[in-house]
Amino acid sequence: MEQNNTDPLISIIIPTYNREKEIIETLKSIQKQSYKKFECIIVDDGSLDNTENVISNLIEVDSRFVFFKRPSEYKRGGNGARNYGIDLSKGDYIQFFDSDDLMLKDNLKLKLEAILKYDLDLSWGWYKNIAEIKQTEVTYNNIVVSQDEFIYHFFVRNFWIGCTAALWKREIIVNGGLFNEDLLKSQDYEFNLRKFIINKLKYKVVEEFCWTRLDNTTSITQSKKIEHFESLIEAPLMLRRLLTWDYIFKDKIDGFLVYFIGGQIINVKNHCFNSIEFNRRVNFFITTVLKKYFILIAKNPSVSFISSLKVMIGITFYFWFGKFYSLAKEKNKFFSKENLDFFKISEIQ
Repeated sequence: MEQNNTDPLISIIIPTYNREKEIIETLKSIQKQSYKKFECIIVDDGSLDNTENVISNLIEVDSRFVFFKRPSEYKRGGNGARNYGIDLSKGDYIQFFDSDDLMLKDNLKLKLEAILKYDLDLSWGWYKNIAEIKQTEVTYNNIVVSQDEFIYHFFVRNFWIGCTAALWKREIIVNGGLFNEDLLKSQDYEFNLRKFIINKLKYKVVEEFCWTRLDNTTSITQSKKIEHFESLIEAPLMLRRLLTWDYIFKDKIDGFLVYFIGGQIINVKNHCFNSIEFNRRVNFFITTVLKKYFILIAKNPSVSFISSLKVMIGITFYFWFGKFYSLAKEKNKFFSKENLDFFKISEIQ
């Protein structure tokens, strides 16, 4: 791709928190991009270390990189920092990135070429684990699926679009709401899938490795606080509320909710509670799980009473006994060869 003054501007938005040891490598990988017309907006989320000073020299010599501190009107966390970055950005396209990731040289170039060539709304490339010695081979099938099928497989996590993977048209990011600042986990899952639910998006997977991650075990998103598990439960329920039309896979998705939400409830039991906290556990189950699910059912008359009852019974038995009740047998369907093959999808139109 030959570049000139008429090329579109890409806004790269990076939230950061206490990344003095990693962030300079991230920024240098961006600086080496073969596509040069970008702005890189770094939003600090209240770092207590030397992050700002570490990157100051690079910012002084390369005006494409700018540093801001998240203002108080945006909530603390990566979502608030990203939303502030979006509001500051000027690009025609937006690329989210993390401060412990590395862009491979042609990351922006390959994804932008695909978008412009096929008139797409977004394009993403795949991730390569830098800590692995053996290179992973990735192959793709040119499979065309319906929008309903795509949403279903995304919803039940048969494949994943990470927050840092995709290059988006700006209007898709701005329309339909920014990141949900109340979610502490699954924010990329909720954000990305919400965009697909409310829009009929055209996309393509770039058949190249485009980014990798530093071998870092101190992720800013790692936590075993109960509030983080609440977000993991709330995200799919929020998305389920958006499926208000006569969605053909609604029963399968309700079955998946037993599997996924039940799993998160077991994680809560394992990581957040002990015998002394029994009353808190009961309160969490009643107020967070049952209440939110019944609100979901009330707002979605398309969900049948029998289906909702099965889900609630399955969640209840999973929570108290640590295993799936017979009504939650849907689990096995989500790991069939057919569903795993879907992971190889290359594009949808």
